[in-house]
Amino acid sequence: MRVRPGELAHTREMFIMLMGKGEASSRRSWMEAKGNEVEADV
Repeated sequence: MRVRPGELAHTREMFIMLMGKGEASSRRSWMEAKGNEVEADV
């Protein structure tokens, strides 16, 4: 997978927020704000 030019910093920040240790509060805030926009097949 390739990241679009100029998007690497944003992609890295998003990855750290979603997967990083110690990021639970920001992850929860993001999911509460944007969770309804995601289509997931679980």
